Amino acid sequence: MTQFRSPGYPAILRLPTALRRNAILCAVAFIFITIWLWVSNPCVGGSCHVNQTVEKLRSTVLAEDGFPKQFPKKIWQTSNITKADMWANQTASWLQQNPDWSYELITDELSTAFVEDRFADRPALVAFWKELQVTIVKADFIRYLAMLAEGGVYSDMDTTNYKPMKDWIPEPLRGETINAIVGIEYDDNTYPMFVRPISFCQWTLMSKPKHPIFEAAVSRVMYHLEFLARVQRTTLGGLKLSKNEVLEATGPGTFTDAVMEVLRDRVGGDLTYQDFHNMQEPTLFGDVLVLPINAFGFGQKHSHSNDPNYGDILVRHHFGRSWYQPRPPKKSENKPKEVEGTEKHVPGERQDTKQEAEMKPADKEGTGGKEAKKQAPEEDGKETNDEDGEKVLKTNPSTVVASRLDSIKGQPTIGKISILYGKPNPTYERALRLHDVQNQYYGYPMFILRENLLHGLWSKPAYILSVLLQELAKPKQSRLKWLMWFDGDTVVMNPKIPLHVFLPPQPDFAHINILVTNDHQGLNNGVFFIRVDVWSAELIAAVVAWKTFRPEIRLRFNDQSALENVLAYDKFKPAVAYVPQRWFNAYLGLSRDGRRVNLPNSVKDGDYMVHFAGKQDGVREARMDWWMDTAEQHLPKWEPELPQTKYEDEIRKFWAKGVMDGSYKG
Repeated sequence: MTQFRSPGYPAILRLPTALRRNAILCAVAFIFITIWLWVSNPCVGGSCHVNQTVEKLRSTVLAEDGFPKQFPKKIWQTSNITKADMWANQTASWLQQNPDWSYELITDELSTAFVEDRFADRPALVAFWKELQVTIVKADFIRYLAMLAEGGVYSDMDTTNYKPMKDWIPEPLRGETINAIVGIEYDDNTYPMFVRPISFCQWTLMSKPKHPIFEAAVSRVMYHLEFLARVQRTTLGGLKLSKNEVLEATGPGTFTDAVMEVLRDRVGGDLTYQDFHNMQEPTLFGDVLVLPINAFGFGQKHSHSNDPNYGDILVRHHFGRSWYQPRPPKKSENKPKEVEGTEKHVPGERQDTKQEAEMKPADKEGTGGKEAKKQAPEEDGKETNDEDGEKVLKTNPSTVVASRLDSIKGQPTIGKISILYGKPNPTYERALRLHDVQNQYYGYPMFILRENLLHGLWSKPAYILSVLLQELAKPKQSRLKWLMWFDGDTVVMNPKIPLHVFLPPQPDFAHINILVTNDHQGLNNGVFFIRVDVWSAELIAAVVAWKTFRPEIRLRFNDQSALENVLAYDKFKPAVAYVPQRWFNAYLGLSRDGRRVNLPNSVKDGDYMVHFAGKQDGVREARMDWWMDTAEQHLPKWEPELPQTKYEDEIRKFWAKGVMDGSYKG
């Protein structure tokens, strides 16, 4: 039988069957191995010029399996003992807001032991740490190491926690897989210190252990510093770094690059900075939750920081800026300047950020304003032009306007009264200083109770009664005629408004002895005017005695509800005027979700005062700080003279109507 053979078949197909099968399998295996090597290492053969260091970094940030379900409940901070004492109040805020979290302070003395213990299996990293000598570099590095080793929350010593960490993840996202949380620090184009359009904050961090972001950050820090040492022809211990080199090598620059690298691995390489621009809501990228500017970056002068549309306030950074000391002043400079980082500082007051040390934007209203022009210092009380050519009064909160004081003649007729006792509160003390501006403007005396008189909130009416009696004990011609009570959580926005403008016109309304305001829940006695009169002493005495003689009546708001009840009595009711709330007791005007809305009682440009009443979702002081930042600038739009406001017309119309029961809205 003739065997069929095709002369066109390749020689391999003419081999015996077993040999042919083995040859084909070897060929397939060779092709597969070649393709795999090419994909896994595109630089094989030397034909690729991709930075091999970057590729090495990428290999360290592959997703780790086995993240714990919950974030470790541990708060980390780093400092030396002196600074830890300085910022004790801020540290206390973290413990108070998160009582079930543990706390660990890594001091300078303990830092090496920490690294040796947590990274004993990485001797090269331990050796690298021991050789480093630059303090700020080690401060940046160890926060990444703490997050990498154990996770939890890291935050700088000069930060205040305004919201418990359990509430940092919004309710709709709590079922998602979230292994790290970062916040935006910068989203603007006004500061040349930032070379990226977006920068992620690294003064507050939240992560589960071994997250790739922090592996990438650690790798980048080591690479950058070793490179700089080679450039300087020195060792790690001999490194000398400029401000910009610190920001880039270990600070927000390298951290931002690490975050972007990992997020691109998580969601795709086409992720850009534009995906984070104008972010107003927490957004999940893979397993990383990115928070808008206000979360960690509230209180800055850029990037819509302070705008309530850009997220909830979780943390306030007070920018102690002790990490950087600029050049000392030249001998030719007339006025000596304090070296940054050694100036006197009240914890809780706003400080310039690292990038703001040499930049002074004029507008702090948080809408990404223009870069300020450098100007010579102005003398107090002098007028100068702002960027738009408007006249700005240059005065600090404790100075007086001489022309105003010269116009004040005779005995003052209106005094202010409030209480502030207990644990020192820098925010409320700062608000008092803004009242001082107006007091010196018009010569108003101010009475402040510094010791608690009665239990609970009842010291307020008790102190009002004591001041009333004190004034009534004076000869009539020496008495004040009115007192204005104000709560400590008020901020004077326009000290140019004289208090007498609110008083009832004489003689038609001489029978009115108290001016109060209502909000949506009834009477709010955060700010009110009361005449120095026997009628007033009897009224307040009845308030103080209410709990004793009417214990069966439940008081929803303690002394406030007691005053509301007493004012309804026939004995007092005819002498009460309920005036529009916005006159002197304006609110922020917040919706239930915390957004600013334009309500009849919302504070407007040129209004006298804003009152931060209610619970304020635990961020009262943060909001007050922002508004005080604005008030202390004495901006023309917030401080017009009385004739340039709507007050005179509104007040005239109000009294002309003669409707004082609270139904008139103005």
